[in-house]
Amino acid sequence: MESKNRLGSCEVCGSDVAKYCCPRCEVKTCSLSCVKIHKKELDCDGKKYKTGFKRLENFTDAEMSQDYRLMNEFIEAVGEFKMKTQRISNLSPVSIFVLQYLILEIIFVRFQFQ
Repeated sequence: MESKNRLGSCEVCGSDVAKYCCPRCEVKTCSLSCVKIHKKELDCDGKKYKTGFKRLENFTDAEMSQDYRLMNEFIEAVGEFKMKTQRISNLSPVSIFVLQYLILEIIFVRFQFQ
């Protein structure tokens, strides 16, 4: 019974025991309807931040693994960028600059919304 109460009561309706915790804002909810209410009222998408500050004493092995994967994704994106720019090296400097800018925009958007 104690494991069911570890989240406390629902922060939306307050009447039931919470079963879910939002990965983004950590609001505790008891049902799908409460999840939907919390997402609408707080304008929350429910997706966990891939980047964010975490104190070292609160840092877990799982978070270390997630950070490692994120860094590998970044390294792969930089590798893709280098490979694409090498293929187009026979273009004019202005064209190369524009393409590099567009690739950086794609990389930025990819990591910002994951």
